[in-house]
Amino acid sequence: MLRYVLAATLCLASIFAFATDDQKSGQLENGLHYVIEHNANPAGKVELRLVVKTGSRDELDDERGIAHLVEHMAFRRTTHFGEGEINRFLNSQGMRWGNDSNAWTSWEDTTYMLSTGKDGLQQGVQLMADWAGGVTFHAVDLALERRIVQDEMRLRSADTRLLMDWSDAIYPEREYSNRMPIGEEASINGLPLDRVAAFYRRNYVAPRMTMIVVGDIEPAQVEELVRAQFAGVAAGPLPAPWPVAVPQKGTALFTNDQARALQRSQVGWYWIEYWDGIATEAGMQRDWQHQLLLVLLQRRLQSQTFASFDNPRWMSDNNVSHAQLRGLQVDPKPGQTLAALEALRTEIERARRIGFSSEEVAEAQRVLTGLLETQVRQPQQQAARAQALAASAGSGVVADTPAQSLARFKRYLPLLDAEREKQLLDATLMHAAQLVTALHSVDDAAADFGVVTDSDISAIENRVRIATLAGGHRQLKAAKLMAVLPEPGHIVKTDLLPGGGIWTLGNGMQVRWQAPRNSNEMIGIAAIGIGGLDALPKDLRLAGAALSGYDVRVGAGKLTRLQLDDVLVTTSVSLVLNVNTDTHGYQGNTAPAELETALQLLNLHMQPLPEDTGARYAAVGNVANKMQLRVDHADMQAFGENWPWRNWEESDLKALTTRQIADAQRALFGNPAAIRVTLTGVADPAIVAPLVARYLGSLTADTARPALLPVKASPATGAHVASYGSDSEARFNWRFVQPQAVDAVASWQAGALADIMQQRLLSALRFDSGHAYTLLAGDDVSQQRGMVLSVFHTGPVSQCRTLATRVLGEMQRLQQEGVTEAEVIAARQRMHRSVADAQQEPGAYARMLAFQWRYMPERSAPWPDFDQIITQDSMQAAARRWLGIDGSYLATRGCEKFWGDDGLKGLLAGK
Repeated sequence: MLRYVLAATLCLASIFAFATDDQKSGQLENGLHYVIEHNANPAGKVELRLVVKTGSRDELDDERGIAHLVEHMAFRRTTHFGEGEINRFLNSQGMRWGNDSNAWTSWEDTTYMLSTGKDGLQQGVQLMADWAGGVTFHAVDLALERRIVQDEMRLRSADTRLLMDWSDAIYPEREYSNRMPIGEEASINGLPLDRVAAFYRRNYVAPRMTMIVVGDIEPAQVEELVRAQFAGVAAGPLPAPWPVAVPQKGTALFTNDQARALQRSQVGWYWIEYWDGIATEAGMQRDWQHQLLLVLLQRRLQSQTFASFDNPRWMSDNNVSHAQLRGLQVDPKPGQTLAALEALRTEIERARRIGFSSEEVAEAQRVLTGLLETQVRQPQQQAARAQALAASAGSGVVADTPAQSLARFKRYLPLLDAEREKQLLDATLMHAAQLVTALHSVDDAAADFGVVTDSDISAIENRVRIATLAGGHRQLKAAKLMAVLPEPGHIVKTDLLPGGGIWTLGNGMQVRWQAPRNSNEMIGIAAIGIGGLDALPKDLRLAGAALSGYDVRVGAGKLTRLQLDDVLVTTSVSLVLNVNTDTHGYQGNTAPAELETALQLLNLHMQPLPEDTGARYAAVGNVANKMQLRVDHADMQAFGENWPWRNWEESDLKALTTRQIADAQRALFGNPAAIRVTLTGVADPAIVAPLVARYLGSLTADTARPALLPVKASPATGAHVASYGSDSEARFNWRFVQPQAVDAVASWQAGALADIMQQRLLSALRFDSGHAYTLLAGDDVSQQRGMVLSVFHTGPVSQCRTLATRVLGEMQRLQQEGVTEAEVIAARQRMHRSVADAQQEPGAYARMLAFQWRYMPERSAPWPDFDQIITQDSMQAAARRWLGIDGSYLATRGCEKFWGDDGLKGLLAGK
């Protein structure tokens, strides 16, 4: 629920306050605003957004949910797109509903998005114009969307309840919680078609709209297109303005019995600033002062050890309209909830009384400057820019580019000094509304967390107010990632490939590099080893499952986590550990100028990790959270004892030691020869080669490491159907398993087949029946399990048997009748788009290339020829091979047993 936002989103400015040579902005005669910008990152793509300043606060008492329902109806049909034609347009562009075309409704605005190619721009603008003024309403569509919205309500009921309580803490008069965007079921069921259409006509008026186009375009030409297509949108009359919400006063408490999304319980202390969305220079300067203050407070807390809490971090949230929350969060230790709150408030008060040293302020300024400079070095992608402009149009947050944010911050730097920061904190604690939070994770014992009351908060404030406090200034100590550089290893062999090459190092590691595709490309990094949890000895599998959570909280080499963060905070270097069932490794990216830092970090991560009890606690919480969600029931059903994730008991988690986690890391990364590294975006291999030799070639094998188990095929279980637990909404997890050798061509074909499956099931379960709000399909391939196609969908608990039978029927029809040529063309376009999209995420691109390198027969080509491998014949063969009933597995949640002795075979036979 809470969003962590950078300082740029705290500055409030009009989106029409700036212009560049590559931008057109203006207003039509009917009052509609538009912003059109050239951005060729990526080439050939365009992002479109339509922001309508209408939402649930425009609803009457008996219309709660109508704004959300209108948003759903917009995807059914419009003036220029008849029934099913919106999906056909998306498919023609390699787009998919829900991924590249979507919408969301909030209290005060509704946003529609499209991501298309240049050749689809004209149709995309036409569809946006139809959403603005040409949605057509049909009774059959309304009946189906009612069901879908109700499913969405049930799926999100816990999150909705949390957001309602959160908004009540900020606006106690309930101006927002009485108008939740998700709606109310009774209202949704009672809304006739004419009321839905009337709400649309009343509120979708041009002066409330902003059309945004960002892409590889000529702005002047697109401006003419937008003017022509949107000129007919109704100009009004404008609805009455929203009533002013009454803000919270003094100090309020927000608690929640179970915050399901949290891995650990947390407490926080915040202050609230209420604003009307109108930016001023003084307001933007104050926002940067607050940002600096948060950094100062967090880093002071991080430099200390507290008996009652750990993991201090700052938070900024504007999830509720016109209210900006800023403050600090910590994770209380067991049984220390109130003590953690008091310790946190005490440190904030100490900073208020004593202030900050000039050295502390200079360091915080350096951190913020470095963060902004890092953003400038990373080319802003179209989607990010379009979202920034949409946020500005919707809520008034700044739409600065990274370069503009940096320039603005540097202007304010002389005003961000120690004295002003002390004054700001003093004024904030004395006059701003305060909000205290206490959120209990389901993974923490309720008895340990306890109950926090208003009187507890009052008592804490009173004790802190009269306490005698001394000290407080942070002692700064500089650290280097590597104090002593390793002696370089050797590149013993070089193989050249089209656009790249492979270096073989003296320690057996291989490094593939690929040239950049454009001049401002980031470097992608993927260091992948075969054998994940499956390859670990059974006594280390729990440790392997905890390793990724441990890695993000522990230091590296001789550096603590705080020191490591200090070194990396002003860089663009990012490396994330993934330990999967069949692979393990690091994935990330860096600016070319910081590649040496990234390779140093990769070197440290491949050496034994430090043992840290605090990091272990966080890692155990991470595993417990994953087990609580338990999204792998279908895998447990399909592979039984061969599935490496077990139903670990609480006693297992408590008994897990840092030594076991360290041993799991040594087993996975202790042999450099077993790791392949892929670097994309390498412009000059002559410069990169010596760095690779020094930091990767110098790694040596850990001869005492625990041995990995050999990779073996995992036979599937004979039990094909199972049900786990209960829920308000039925959830279905399907697996279609085909044991086979791994190769890249089969993987792409599986991805294409999964895409075809998803489109068919979307029609059958969502658009034609209104049963499923969520439907996802995907594929996975591994040496242990072969090819696995997966489907996840939801639906009413009263329709469990019907939904399962329909999915099986669709899969049987696909297997027996094959695919259509239109489906093959759409799937092929989707594969092309997936490659193009991956190239915008350097780490994902490097990992994709690493997979191709290992499993593609002709390693000289980075990608197969999709026109050759994704054909009607190959897809029909894949469907026949992979969608058989004997390889089908189902795990349900929320359903009573609805299958007979023959399981899925009986369902398919209609028994």
